[in-house]
Amino acid sequence: MKRIVSAVALAVCCIGSAHAGLLSVEGGVTTRLPGSHNPNTGETRPGMSVIQGANLKATAAVKLTYTYLGYEASWRNLFGSIGGQFVNKSTAKGTQITEVLSDAGWLNFNFRTPKGTVKNGSNNSAGSFKPSFFVAYAGQNSYYIGLNDDGGSIDRDYDDMILKVTAIAYNTPKPPKPPKPPKPPKPVPAPAPIVLLGLGLLGLTLRKKK
Repeated sequence: MKRIVSAVALAVCCIGSAHAGLLSVEGGVTTRLPGSHNPNTGETRPGMSVIQGANLKATAAVKLTYTYLGYEASWRNLFGSIGGQFVNKSTAKGTQITEVLSDAGWLNFNFRTPKGTVKNGSNNSAGSFKPSFFVAYAGQNSYYIGLNDDGGSIDRDYDDMILKVTAIAYNTPKPPKPPKPPKPPKPVPAPAPIVLLGLGLLGLTLRKKK
């Protein structure tokens, strides 16, 4: 039994490290999307492996692009982040929001539904009667995010709003170097005393000759 547990733990570790990059998944429960999952996006589908109740963290400073993919819901739901928002019933598929996260930490986004608000960093685990979302690997440094707004039927098919987030490394621009101050003009050297004395004697000599 211990060998089986060790093997499972190793497999989970390997899966996590395979997806390591600019974004990391924290917490949640791995499951598959039900047959009723139908957001008409063409990118997420029934049977797809997802992590319900997970949260997303940036491992470094990143530039994020959120892309709206679609929905299947009777309620009006909103996705909000620093860069803007998506509304499931009025946002066009393919609409994007970009923003910069200047340091490692939680991605700053949330979903607002008539049933309540769920924020990344405090997403709840699968099975609770509150809004929640799944996270699913979508490629290097890219993840799908799918909302379950906990509608009247409590269908838990996580297709009430679907989007994708992609991260690229962001290097904080260095401030420009201040211009060098102009060099002060060189001072004109004062006549040496011996030169002044010589000029004075020359002047006296010239006067005598007159």
